[in-house]
Amino acid sequence: MFRSALLLVNGPGELWGWARPLLVELQRRKVHVAVRLLPCQFSSGRERAALGSFSGLHVVGPGGALATLLAREERTAVSEGVPPPEVLYQMGGDLWMGRSLAKRFRVPLVTYSYAPKKGMRDRALVSTAFAEMLPAFHRAGISPHLVGDLVKDALRLDEKQGNVSPWRRKGAFRIVLFPGSRPAIRNAARAFLRRTVEHLERRAGPLDVVTLLSPFAEAEEFTAWENEGLSPVAEGAGAVLPGAHLALTQPGTNTMELLHTGTPALVVVPEEFFSVVPLAGVAGLLGRMPLVGKMLRRHALSRLATALPRLSWPNRLAGREILPEFVGAVTPERLGEVAASLLEDRARLGAIREELRALEGRCDVPGEHGAAVRLVDLTEELLSRGALRERTADLPR
Repeated sequence: MFRSALLLVNGPGELWGWARPLLVELQRRKVHVAVRLLPCQFSSGRERAALGSFSGLHVVGPGGALATLLAREERTAVSEGVPPPEVLYQMGGDLWMGRSLAKRFRVPLVTYSYAPKKGMRDRALVSTAFAEMLPAFHRAGISPHLVGDLVKDALRLDEKQGNVSPWRRKGAFRIVLFPGSRPAIRNAARAFLRRTVEHLERRAGPLDVVTLLSPFAEAEEFTAWENEGLSPVAEGAGAVLPGAHLALTQPGTNTMELLHTGTPALVVVPEEFFSVVPLAGVAGLLGRMPLVGKMLRRHALSRLATALPRLSWPNRLAGREILPEFVGAVTPERLGEVAASLLEDRARLGAIREELRALEGRCDVPGEHGAAVRLVDLTEELLSRGALRERTADLPR
């Protein structure tokens, strides 16, 4: 059994949906874990604070690319008595960072991803969630191990916390709002969702609305959402979604939470949000330019929305639309109309729920243990065999 690990994480979705259950499992096995927060344009800025609930956790970053490459903080920590890592796990971000740190510490790099990335082909342990994700990896010449979805593990952690149900109004439609993990998007979403809810209530009748704020949200945000009458809560999705009739959300890891809980949803990216939605790579750098940045970002997102037929993960896994998606010129009133029509059509609402459950059943990796247990077990097995080498072709299947 390895006794120490360095966990690389880049964004809020990966941290809370993937890294959190892995951290819990590693600490359960008495593995000393250090976390390196990678530089990320999708960062909320509150990742370090969110990790405060883990005792004995050494956290560094986020820093720039050079700081990550040099690993000075990690090396200083090792010289001061923190155990050097025996394994690196990377949850999101560019793999050149993980590869560089693995080379510096001379340890194997274990990756987990929903999709193939450049630099995976010569990794000894690449893992993913579902069989439906395998074709994309195979087209890239990568043979990942199926371990299941870490997001499902995260939902179980939410359920174990024993949170009190947020639902208060009997006989009302229960609506969950997902305003996003980044402050700029949440600020843009607040007035938009208030107008949506107002229109929806006029059309559909009494509502019981809960806004599922990110664990990375500042305390002042709760007051702002409360002032809009949108009932913000800090409970995890696993404690809130099972009781919901409908969710209004954006694309992202949270759509996996909808899949695992069988929650019908409308997936929405309004055009007025385009100016605050971050982009990856060179497009993200250009989008931060003064004056022309917002225009370039809007143009890039408009083209992206046209190029990608499906944005939410359930729809991508199914290869068709299960959750209705709306990108571009959608107003709060239009969204409220669509949501009201869906709530009134109980047959369609039930069909979406059943399709999500059926898809989750087809995708899920069978067995009594979750993805975090499988991933750590697999790491231990391959380490004991001396099989964590650089070439995936050398691995036993």
